[in-house]
Amino acid sequence: MNPFKFIKELLRRSPLFRVVALLLFVALVFLVVHQFTKSSTGIPVISSVNPMVAMPGDQMTIRGENFGSTRGASYVEIAGSKLTASSYTVWSNKEIKVKLPLNVQDGLVVVVTSEGRSIPSFFANRENIPVIVHDNPETESPVIEEVSPASASIGQLVTITGKNFGNVRGSSQVFFTANRADRTFNQVQEEYVSSSEDFISANECEFDYNSWSDTEIHVRVPDGADSGQLYISTAKGESTSINIDITFAAGKKSFNSKRVYNIQTRTDVSVADRQDSTLTLYSPRPQLSASQPFVEIGDLSAEPLIRDDPKCLIYQHSLIPTNSKSFSQNYVITVYEVNSNIKAQNITRYVNTKRDLYTTFTSPDGLIPSDNEKVVELKGQIVGKEKNPYKQARAIYDYFYKNYRILSAVSEKNSSVEDFISSKRGDAFDFAVLYTALCRACGIPAVPVSGVLVDSYSSCRNHWWVEIYFENYGWFPVDPALAGGLNFKPFNPLEDSAEEYYFGNLDNQHVVFSRGWNQIKTSISSARPVSRSRTYALQSVWEDASSAEARYSSVWANPRLIGVE
Repeated sequence: MNPFKFIKELLRRSPLFRVVALLLFVALVFLVVHQFTKSSTGIPVISSVNPMVAMPGDQMTIRGENFGSTRGASYVEIAGSKLTASSYTVWSNKEIKVKLPLNVQDGLVVVVTSEGRSIPSFFANRENIPVIVHDNPETESPVIEEVSPASASIGQLVTITGKNFGNVRGSSQVFFTANRADRTFNQVQEEYVSSSEDFISANECEFDYNSWSDTEIHVRVPDGADSGQLYISTAKGESTSINIDITFAAGKKSFNSKRVYNIQTRTDVSVADRQDSTLTLYSPRPQLSASQPFVEIGDLSAEPLIRDDPKCLIYQHSLIPTNSKSFSQNYVITVYEVNSNIKAQNITRYVNTKRDLYTTFTSPDGLIPSDNEKVVELKGQIVGKEKNPYKQARAIYDYFYKNYRILSAVSEKNSSVEDFISSKRGDAFDFAVLYTALCRACGIPAVPVSGVLVDSYSSCRNHWWVEIYFENYGWFPVDPALAGGLNFKPFNPLEDSAEEYYFGNLDNQHVVFSRGWNQIKTSISSARPVSRSRTYALQSVWEDASSAEARYSSVWANPRLIGVE
């Protein structure tokens, strides 16, 4: 058969072949033209567009040269349409990253600067390519081919290669075998029995996910992982598992003595008169961590507007007099006791200071004034010339319980860290905020933690403590308030003094509602936000009304303990 006639017939019959042929032709033209233009200066030059075939909402990376170090008035044009300002996520002289708009069409990709227009590349919207999709679990489910390195420490970046991971992560997760004392062990086969409760996922809130593509994932070993199996879960299914060895040169924490709590939170809203206004409530939800790995949402009095926000259940309520309402949530929360077993001599100074976790949790924010002049001065007095992060954290801890007096009642006024430094008297909130600020001032990643302390089998109270992060080890709990003598009786007597125990260890009566400061943006720019301080969660906004004239009242109850297992 004449090959030209065969190709001509194939072009006529197959839309997919026509698209591929067009892509190859445009790529060839681009390469030829590029050879004549690459020596010119000033005019933008595109060397690659990746991916060339994608879906609306996907990220496109354009590489080349002469784009300019900042975007300014420059722009990217696809199929004759100029992308809006919100589409750009990265713009540098040699790389541009854009989020493809929902209405993106097939066509030429052009970079336009004040120096001129680039030679175009080509893009195709995958939605417009006619393909027959056959659902086949064997080809759609994720498949892991390799994990590298095969041995890693907590926080270390590993690369997972394979296929069918998905071009974007979305709700997909990477699961590692969990380091928990109650994992089921098969005495006959001398190995752990795997079930869904024996795994822990990489934590998005701790920046564990570095990058995600259909064939390659870069993820950090999460705090609380152990040697064993690793697998990937996507909307298409779960991969088979692959072994990975987790090393613990700086010590291996233990998670044991599990307790399960049923805790209720509640907000009551009453409306004074009819207002054309909407109230938005940001109800804090318990957080997932290595020591608090399972949180189940139980009974809800109302369906949230947004249920899948990792830090809050978000409700909206019309302010109508007859529409006064209570919003209650029941949570079933699993908490483990943590014992550090740290090898202090193996804790070293931080090497990876460009890691997102490090830069985020060593910087000042809306709650932690780590750059405050008095904080920096006090840090110098306490740690002196000491550079080792473990020894710095211990020196600050010792200084607290030796020099500051803990108040059993939570302060009703918003005193500052400067007030606390001066008076040397404060509640658990003051202790947690200042300890976090001093650690961050030393360059130690630290987060204030808030939630409730279960006092007995029938009650709980708001409480605050701290977690600090050591490289190749993970999170290290510190409760300076309990070390300072805050009145509290654990269910099980401590084997050591409170001063020694609460530096690196934590009982299973600390229930976490927030880790770090949650800076919430109001639902609309003209909203009237309401904040609450010194309560069971650390967030900037708890509610906002769409009208400044809205007349209503709200009562946020402290969490209530319903049951303990």
